[in-house]
Amino acid sequence: MAKLYSGNLNLEINFTGFSAGEIDYEISFFWKENPIVDDSILKREGSYWEKRKKGSFLASESDHDTLIYILEKVMKEDKSYIVRQKSFVPN
Repeated sequence: MAKLYSGNLNLEINFTGFSAGEIDYEISFFWKENPIVDDSILKREGSYWEKRKKGSFLASESDHDTLIYILEKVMKEDKSYIVRQKSFVPN
């Protein structure tokens, strides 16, 4: 588990296991310890999606359109990016 805090905002990334040789994560954003993401808009169908915590979303190391991939890219290249419909555009 990793928790990053900035004032009342925090990002939490939890390791949830391995599937198909890839690392799986659960990612949550909180404001004053309350989930920011509206849980009603997130998937719950199927055993994969129903295991996530309220207000959290799931990601896999193999997903190149997820937060993990974006964070790795930003850290390696030391520049920020804007996500626009599955493409990453440098600022």
